[in-house]
Amino acid sequence: MKNFLSLILLSGLVAGGSLFAQSNAECEIQNLKCVSHHLTNGLYVDLYRKNGVGKTSLHMAVENNNTEAARLILQTDLGVISLTDAGGNTALHRAVSLNEKGMVQTILDFSPDVNLEDRNGETALDLARAAGYLDLIDLLSTRGGISKKENHSSTTTIWLYLVYIILSILVTVWVARTLSGNGKVFLVDAFKDAELANSVNHLLVVGFYLINLGYITMALKIGLKPNDMVEAVEILSNKVGIVILLLGCMHFFNLYLFGRLRKRTLLKKELGVES
Repeated sequence: MKNFLSLILLSGLVAGGSLFAQSNAECEIQNLKCVSHHLTNGLYVDLYRKNGVGKTSLHMAVENNNTEAARLILQTDLGVISLTDAGGNTALHRAVSLNEKGMVQTILDFSPDVNLEDRNGETALDLARAAGYLDLIDLLSTRGGISKKENHSSTTTIWLYLVYIILSILVTVWVARTLSGNGKVFLVDAFKDAELANSVNHLLVVGFYLINLGYITMALKIGLKPNDMVEAVEILSNKVGIVILLLGCMHFFNLYLFGRLRKRTLLKKELGVES
């Protein structure tokens, strides 16, 4: 009996030690439950730590629209409100970009500097106006928000959009015409009917255009606005590169389909089966 009680006591001590160690272990930045637990119980949390993309726990609270965690963080240290992520956005800028009115109100309740600027020199009110978020515009304006940029259209950004669209469409048209012209030979050989082959070829080209032009349109939005030509070229090369990779994948997929059709045709010839 004594040994049994000793075993229970030892297990309790081990479990208690484990919980104690866990409660004092550093929370991961994105683990808002752990961060909230530590802050609620007066345990230390380094709120100035950042992850690989420069986000703090406050940024993560905004990303997850967790107003309770955000309130605990701001109550503990209001200084984190000025920290920016890798994109140059403060937590307030991110809340406005995500159109999270409740989160914006939570942050403003702590009376921070509402006119902090991001990497592009824009305030939270600038972002709200650019996106047309009327409720946030009224909220920020009543709390002293001012606009630092009257003109939201950067000449560099506009040129970047135009060059991206033109290059992407030109590459898409070139690849589509190449596939159409050379793929027709495979289709005629596979179907033994020129009219049917032309019809299938046309449908494949239409589908090719729809998928690629749809992606090009969706990828038009730029996460970061370039501050100079160097950044503009980097962003442009990244976006056009992704489009080219997508076109390459579809190109090899079409080759795979044509190869299967060709293989089927040859097999039928060997077996003497009429198409």
